Amino acid sequence: MSSMKAAVIRKYGGPEVVHLETIAKPSPTNKQVLVRVHSTSVTTGDWRVIGPNAPAGMSFLFRLAFGITAPRKKVLGQEFAGVVEEVGAAVTEFKVGDQVFGTNDVNFGAHSEFLCIDTDYAIIHKPTNSNMKMSYFGALAFGGVTSLYFVRDMAKLKKGDKILINGASGCLGTFAIQLAKYYGAHVTAVCSGKNAALVKDLGADKVIDYKEENCTDGSEKYDIIYDTVGNLKFSDSKKVLTENGQLLTAVFEGFGDLRKIMWNSMFGGKKKYRTGTPPIGKGTKKDLEFLAQLVEEGKLKVVIDSEFPLEKISDAFRLVDSGHKRGNAVVVVK
Repeated sequence: MSSMKAAVIRKYGGPEVVHLETIAKPSPTNKQVLVRVHSTSVTTGDWRVIGPNAPAGMSFLFRLAFGITAPRKKVLGQEFAGVVEEVGAAVTEFKVGDQVFGTNDVNFGAHSEFLCIDTDYAIIHKPTNSNMKMSYFGALAFGGVTSLYFVRDMAKLKKGDKILINGASGCLGTFAIQLAKYYGAHVTAVCSGKNAALVKDLGADKVIDYKEENCTDGSEKYDIIYDTVGNLKFSDSKKVLTENGQLLTAVFEGFGDLRKIMWNSMFGGKKKYRTGTPPIGKGTKKDLEFLAQLVEEGKLKVVIDSEFPLEKISDAFRLVDSGHKRGNAVVVVK
């Protein structure tokens, strides 16, 4: 049986539980392709699983979903870019040698030399005329698709809207700034002062240094607040929302926040407190194509904090664990 190297997790814990091992190489089923992974990333989704780093009051539910005593998925990694190594008997969309990228979402498996993924899932061809390196596309799907979902689908952002993005220098935030500008919004970015130049370069119209100013204490009103960190309270955010404004949170600190979101959806007033998760599947292909087009046109940058070789992937987890990652923590496999 053929083998491969992979970052394996056999127990819960910190970054130190991630070890490089030699395991069996997967074989594609009829409708799958085997991808030789060139680049992947460590996302907050991966980081949440290893702890498990669950929101307060939700640890048990988290373990039910991902494994009671240890992670069920021993190899994490959601997004990837690489080259098709083998195709299943019923595959017609891809052929051996095609350059591809996408996300396997919570099916994981991208922290390895090879990954099997269904062809009717979130995988598309890498643009053939692109001179962008694989690490760009290996870090596009998770943050790009998530922030596109919040900015376009949930917020329905349009020209002239005002949006405040909390955590603007992180993975979700750096994509959100650019997507919000694409749709014509005025963007206020919340981050540390040392990242002000980065977010301005991405298009932010105004920057708030959270160490110097509370973003919910100002006089300016926002149609949308996109919280990528999960530390803004709805009671505070309402003060700076417009009459029909929304606080959209990609993460929440605990079960109490989820309860407030549910209460607001049923009994809340005009100001809304909402969360969501982009549906990943065949329909995601169109989103990936849209994001790739923006990259090709120079309208979307993939911000990379650092690149780590696969054997140093635990250091990528440490970077994510620090809470001060700028953009993406990329893992170069090949």
